[in-house]
Amino acid sequence: MVRVGLVGAGFMGYTHSLCYGMIEKARVVGVADVRGEMAERVARERSCPRYGSLRTMLAEIGSEIDAVDLCLPTYLHADAAVEALSAGKHVIVEKPLALSKADGERIVEAARSAGRQCMVAHVLRFWPEYVWLREVVERGDLGALLNMSMWRLTQRRKPGTSWQDWLYDPARCGSPAMDLHIHDLDFARALLGEPVSFAARGTVHGNRLEHLFAQYTFPGGKVVSIESGWGFPLNYPFEMGFRCAFERGAIEFRSRSGAPMLYRSDGSSEQVRVPSPAISDRATVGNVASIMGYFAELAYFVERLDAGARIEEADASDALRSLEVMLDVVASL
Repeated sequence: MVRVGLVGAGFMGYTHSLCYGMIEKARVVGVADVRGEMAERVARERSCPRYGSLRTMLAEIGSEIDAVDLCLPTYLHADAAVEALSAGKHVIVEKPLALSKADGERIVEAARSAGRQCMVAHVLRFWPEYVWLREVVERGDLGALLNMSMWRLTQRRKPGTSWQDWLYDPARCGSPAMDLHIHDLDFARALLGEPVSFAARGTVHGNRLEHLFAQYTFPGGKVVSIESGWGFPLNYPFEMGFRCAFERGAIEFRSRSGAPMLYRSDGSSEQVRVPSPAISDRATVGNVASIMGYFAELAYFVERLDAGARIEEADASDALRSLEVMLDVVASL
């Protein structure tokens, strides 16, 4: 059994709490949030105490916590992760790892010094359609991957949609680069290795970067184009997806359209039913179709810790590399 202290009870924290409720070897033993009403909802559903801060929770029930799950605004990641790791807890922290290379390195060093594991919630590595794509590429079902386009698009951010409007402030959220683009960049790295070059352009609205286009070249000349933005009207629905060209076919996935389409070079095509975790609750949460990706991510984290095994997907050192590439892209604009 892995006993989890959950920090942050907003959209993502609540989503994580639902997932832990369906993971047999996990139990939320405490929840912390400065917003008492948010923490109370999770505490009531998970039958655990609530606290006003990570520090208070660690002081009160630290001996009962094996791992800390940090679902905090991005600018708070580094200090909270270092605090939890220094207290001897394993950590899973929402993506991105941090907003700066220095803060990312602080987290990596804290994990090393404490002898604890730190995973970053790069959820696309566990999202069923993306897991399936990775398997298709690795098995060579359609021959070699030639190129890929990825996208993650949503509504324009506006005041009042996040705690203290942190998502509206580039200094605290890092713009669509850190909120959206790094999802796809990290997955492309997991799929193809380290990019050897990139070219990027962005568009600005109200002195804020709101749309980012980047093209990456990976080993073997494979090209990946990633579009990310929140520069759309408020009635524009969220969508993520990918389009891949192979030697013997193509695949396209649009989250608003359901299952991926597979097109073979022999002229046949089909909509693919992708394997997904067997869970009791697939309800829509926020702007995503279901919580299956989050469930798979957290089930992996719990399984690794429960088995005393090393986290091999999206550990802090690997996530630091995604952060470094993302920072280089932003600096080039």
